[in-house]
Amino acid sequence: MKLNDKKYQGSEPSTRLKQVESAVPGESGLRRIQYANRTSYVLQVMDNDKRRRITLKNPAPRDDFEAVMRARQIKQKLAEGLGLDACLRTINEIVDGEILPFLRQRSDDRKNQRYCRDLLNRYNAYWRKALEGVKPEDVTRQRLQRIADQVAPVRAGKEKLAAATYNRALAAISAIGKFLESRGYVNANPARGLQRRKESNRRSRILRDDELPRLLAALGEFPELFQLYIKLSLYVLARQMEILRAKWCDVSFEERTLTLHDTKNGKPHVVPLSDGAIEVLRRLAVLRTNGYLFPGNTADGHMGRPGRHLKALFAKADVPDLWAHDLRRSGATWACREGASVLDVSALLNHGSVAVTHRYIVPHNPRLHAAVEGVSRLITQVTQQCALQSPAPVAT
Repeated sequence: MKLNDKKYQGSEPSTRLKQVESAVPGESGLRRIQYANRTSYVLQVMDNDKRRRITLKNPAPRDDFEAVMRARQIKQKLAEGLGLDACLRTINEIVDGEILPFLRQRSDDRKNQRYCRDLLNRYNAYWRKALEGVKPEDVTRQRLQRIADQVAPVRAGKEKLAAATYNRALAAISAIGKFLESRGYVNANPARGLQRRKESNRRSRILRDDELPRLLAALGEFPELFQLYIKLSLYVLARQMEILRAKWCDVSFEERTLTLHDTKNGKPHVVPLSDGAIEVLRRLAVLRTNGYLFPGNTADGHMGRPGRHLKALFAKADVPDLWAHDLRRSGATWACREGASVLDVSALLNHGSVAVTHRYIVPHNPRLHAAVEGVSRLITQVTQQCALQSPAPVAT
């Protein structure tokens, strides 16, 4: 008997020819269809008072045992209130059709907007391709761990994923798993218990006193907009994207402040402007083409991350091991060296905790030398006093 389904038209006769259809023992409504060169399983269920017949696929069960397990999972979800269409969705379909709309409804502030953007970017970069066609019930912690172990850097030229980036990729899939658990797609979050990597947040590289003049001298050979970006970064101690997204409407020359709205912690950050920063802004005003301090190539966009210029600048200044974020750490250290307290520096950096600020401040070697010299002088002074007060030895 030939099937009239369009998806079988044009296939081989042996594939289109149905051989035997029989019930699978131990599970009501589950039917086995044996073709000449393959076996298919069909489940008959009631959905919204309608009898529906669905084919188990993506992936197809290999034997009766797998078919029974799949059929029972579908029936359990139907009993818990999930519709049949929801039972057949893949993880990618759930992410696109349910999770993202749910997150966008909650994106009423900048912090939530950043969270939604980062979650989507990390899922697309590290998980979407590996989970293509996979249903929630087929995902286990072991499977996710194998995928995580093979996660590779997105950027070309990097051989190994940084521990912090790796852990954020795990956090993204854990958030997806938490949603699946809360909506009844899975009984437990399959991402719970994934092995994370130990992060190293102890980088202490800053611009040394002999490197800053070389950096400023080399900076003069680059485009003016990039020069002003580097100088403003050093003056206001803000993060890269916070500066690039800054707008002219947030600059107050009367109050000498720059308000950054799109910040890491989601809270507006009012940055005081020094004379050097004011001069940079006046030079930027001459180059203004749209509402951003650093306009991009498009009419209404901002400048992108100047990664190539930064790499070329650091190489020309003979500081190739320097990172862009090290400029922020350098500015924090210089502010503390000039007498600012840790609380003041923490406020300038817009940190949520002073403990984080302590990691940014690098001890100044001359001050450390002065401190140990003070200890040495104290010990020498006490030693001399003891020598004067002790009685002279008696001659025998």
